Amino acid sequence: MAGKIHNPKKNITRSIFISAIVIGILYIVGTINLLIAIPKGEIRIIEGVAQAFHNNGNKIELPLIGVVGGIFVTLSTIGLFSSWMTGNARLPFVIGLDKYLPSALGKLHPKWGTPYISLLVQGVIITLFFLFSISGSNIKEAYLVLLDMSIILYFIPYLYMFASLIIHNIRNTDNQGGIAAFQKSCLAVWLTTILGFGITLFSIILAVMPSKDIVNNELFLLKVIGGTFILMAIGLAFYYIKRKW
Repeated sequence: MAGKIHNPKKNITRSIFISAIVIGILYIVGTINLLIAIPKGEIRIIEGVAQAFHNNGNKIELPLIGVVGGIFVTLSTIGLFSSWMTGNARLPFVIGLDKYLPSALGKLHPKWGTPYISLLVQGVIITLFFLFSISGSNIKEAYLVLLDMSIILYFIPYLYMFASLIIHNIRNTDNQGGIAAFQKSCLAVWLTTILGFGITLFSIILAVMPSKDIVNNELFLLKVIGGTFILMAIGLAFYYIKRKW
C-alpha cells in the first residue's frame, strides 16, 4: 500500500500512532457503554450494540432510539463488509501482480476495472466455509466459528511481523529503523516486539477457547482449528503451485 501513499515513511508512521489511540478509545468507550446499558451476563454476542440502544431507549421511554440504533448498526455493518471485501480482494490481486500467486488473480474486469477473479475466488471459498461453519450448529455458533477463524487468520501474520521486527531492525537498518523511538533505543524495539507478540498470541488463544454459548465444544474446536489450517493450506497451495509454474 505504501506505493499509493504520499511520503509513506512519515505518513504511515503517523497514522499508526493516531489510529492506535483512536481505536483504543473507541473500543474502551464502547465497551463501557455496553456494560452500563446492559446488565451483567445479558450481553448477546451478535446483537450486543443494537441491544444497548434498545435498552437505553426503554429506560428513558423513547423506544425509537432502539430503531435508530438498529439503523446505525446496519449501516456500519454494510460499511465494514464493503471495506473487508475490497481490502481482502486487493491483497491476492496485488500478490497476483507480483507473481507470487497465479497471475489470473491480478486481472481486472474490462468494463468495471475491478479485480473480478480475486473477488470470485474469495466468494467461492468464503461460501464453502460458511456452509462448513453452519453444519451441525445454530446461527450463533456458526457466527462464533467464523469470527474466531477470522481473528486467528488475521493475527497470524502479526505474529510473524512482530517476530521479524527485531531481526529486520538489526540486520537491515543497523538499529536505525524508520520510527524515531527505535533509532534512539534498541530497547524500544524489544519492548514493542514482546508486548505486541504476547498480546497477539494471547488473543489467538482466547479465540480458540469455546464460550458458554457453544453446545458442542469438540465440534467447535474442530471447525475453528481445522478450518484455520485448511485456509492456510489453500494459500500455501496457491503459492507453491505458482512456484512450480
